[in-house]
Amino acid sequence: MTPLGLSVILREMGLLGFKHIPEPYLRASVEQRRELLRGLLDTDGSCGERGMVELSFTCKPLVNGAMELIRSLGLKLHEVNEGVATLEGRITGPLWRMTFQAPWNPFFVSRKATKWVPALTSRSRLRYIEAIERIDPIPMRCIAVDSPDCTYLAGEDMVVTHNTTLCFLAMASAQRIYPNRVVAYIDVEHKFDPAWAAAWGVDLTRLALFHPEVAEDAADSMLKFLREKLFAMIVVDSVGAMVTREETEKTADQATVAAVPRVITRLVKVAAALAKRHGAVLLIVNQYRANISAYGGETNLPGGWALKYGTTMNLSLRYAGKDKLEDTIKGDKITVGREIAIRVSRNKTGPEGKVAMVMLHTVESQFGPIGVDVAKETAIMAVKLGLILQNGGHYTIPATGEKIHGIDRVGDYFRENPKECTEMRQALIDLRADQVTTSDDADEEIEIIHTGEGEPALTKIATLADTIPSSEDLDVL
Repeated sequence: MTPLGLSVILREMGLLGFKHIPEPYLRASVEQRRELLRGLLDTDGSCGERGMVELSFTCKPLVNGAMELIRSLGLKLHEVNEGVATLEGRITGPLWRMTFQAPWNPFFVSRKATKWVPALTSRSRLRYIEAIERIDPIPMRCIAVDSPDCTYLAGEDMVVTHNTTLCFLAMASAQRIYPNRVVAYIDVEHKFDPAWAAAWGVDLTRLALFHPEVAEDAADSMLKFLREKLFAMIVVDSVGAMVTREETEKTADQATVAAVPRVITRLVKVAAALAKRHGAVLLIVNQYRANISAYGGETNLPGGWALKYGTTMNLSLRYAGKDKLEDTIKGDKITVGREIAIRVSRNKTGPEGKVAMVMLHTVESQFGPIGVDVAKETAIMAVKLGLILQNGGHYTIPATGEKIHGIDRVGDYFRENPKECTEMRQALIDLRADQVTTSDDADEEIEIIHTGEGEPALTKIATLADTIPSSEDLDVL
């Protein structure tokens, strides 16, 4: 292409005399945006110590486009400093420097690419709350996106947002264990997605869905569900989204003190006894919030102290900060799995403080189906408990005597041989059977709870709907 022909193209794109990144480039595929960033860094970037990448521009529109490009790739900008550009000792104008770290090499040019090292700490990817400002309430709407993992980037900082998924796994497990019982989902956040729940294994024909408008309705419906012998599990999602009737009736400038904690305190005292009596599991979802008071840590949990001391077990879930699983789906490279750290922050039935590492697949891919990576989990536990012998980096499969190099390959072996994976998991459960607390009356209690062949579950849900506040909001899917 001649320089004249290139000028014509640049003029048509509005780039002559106005340096910026056109919007179609910022909305391109992940691989195309990575290539674009590499091109920018090869000309105007550098690599410093510990893999710190710096990109400098003297044009503000180009800076704004580069910032959006970097953040859209899941990278965290550490600093954006404004200074002055100089040439032979003369100040020529403003200069903006952007610094970040990347888990993949962002350079093409060898002299820069050889200096790069991957980000070694999770801090390079974490974001922290710096300030909280009070604003007047405005109408809001919960949205869902057409994405395999239901994640999307929100705001100028491209913060990754996602919906609750582990509760769906628990609900599906309860439905499998108790085939004659159903589960209930109290959707306080009003964003339940039936298709997403079904993808995680939830049987929608044995699910009661309730949309409360205020915290009091959520609490009353929860207690009514618990009093029935029909429900194996009840999920409340979430405490952080609860507002009381008192709060809805007051204006924005009228304060309400501890309104939700008062409702929660009354709830957990009654719910504990009902759950035990009827053999139901109650899962209450909560989220961390910034602590704006002068006491305590940086974060706290809504709902008051009753949730902490009234529940049997508190589990704290966070991203483990390790590399995520990526795969190419329909031509786009996307995240298909993340490692999650589950910490037992409180436990009345055993020691607390233990941490479980779980690889959660959010999209079906070459790494496995949606859900917890059962094959990898089986491999790790089998090695830890001595059912698979380890010799350095080699592992011996007991069923065949085959030696496999690397724990990841052992997980692949169980993934390709589901029957052996199931047998190994049962052997692991049998090995730890003496650590499981059981009740002599458990079987008898379950028989009492079952609805029986003559009383279909959906019929009883429909009958129960008449006793719940705002019963028109109860959906039997």
